[in-house]
Amino acid sequence: MKRFFVFENKDSARAYVLALESAGYVRVDKLDQADFILYDIENHFRRREMKEDFIINRGPAFVYPHTPLTCYIWDGIYEPLPVACNFVAGEGQRAVMKAYGYPNRVEACGFPRCDVLPFRPAKALDLLFVPARPRRDKGRQAKLDEGVLKFVLDYNDVWNSVTICRLAGQFPNLHDGDLGWKVITTNPKATANPAGDMIERIDQAGLMISVTTPAALGVARGCPTVMYGQDEPLETITGRRAKNFESYRDLYAYPLSLEGMTIDEVLGFAVSGSGAVEHWKAAHIGSNFDRERFLGIVREYL
Repeated sequence: MKRFFVFENKDSARAYVLALESAGYVRVDKLDQADFILYDIENHFRRREMKEDFIINRGPAFVYPHTPLTCYIWDGIYEPLPVACNFVAGEGQRAVMKAYGYPNRVEACGFPRCDVLPFRPAKALDLLFVPARPRRDKGRQAKLDEGVLKFVLDYNDVWNSVTICRLAGQFPNLHDGDLGWKVITTNPKATANPAGDMIERIDQAGLMISVTTPAALGVARGCPTVMYGQDEPLETITGRRAKNFESYRDLYAYPLSLEGMTIDEVLGFAVSGSGAVEHWKAAHIGSNFDRERFLGIVREYL
């Protein structure tokens, strides 16, 4: 049976690795033992040259999503290597990549991070706010995060409870217990299962405000989720911006951005949901991970 090597990004590759192992493929610890490779990103920090050499001289490579919503990272940010297939969750992510001219095969195989559940109306307004991972410039994104914090504070009498899940250094003047809020400081780099840890909090929430991976998990789990900063250009945490964002902004952006909503609209969505959100969910989250579709595509190249 063919052997594979995986460049792991915490738990992002787990569904793909389990699928391969369940089909009899053998995971190896050394790249030179592998017949094919699986990885998430192509920047130089993540050993780009090593991956390029493997593709040219050894065998095929397959890309799994670095995060659920980072399909834009080949839009003028990283130069794509000639991989066999780049896997995404939903057809909306695939359409974004084709819109900016990604040259390789892209296939949607469902959401790999968790089970995709139907929308569940809020029974109580237990709010979960997860700010974005800090950007290198500590400017634009921090202002967006502070705007959300002000919104939460302005309507503090509305919430049944408030939980803020932040990284170290975010909101340094806010402490657990202030205003009756639960403030959790996390470090996703220090745990092997950051998605699972976040899902536990999401499943207890009646409403979530977040962006990037936590927000995608919230939508997938059916938690009423409002994002923010959706009109801002897409960029990595190092500040590298997508080149052609305007060409696919309307396709990519989540339909509910907090900056354009009143409190009544937020509360109404928490109870009744949104057809626009369901459409976005179908496109960008998709259905549950399709193990057989993924394996079928891999087999085409082996």
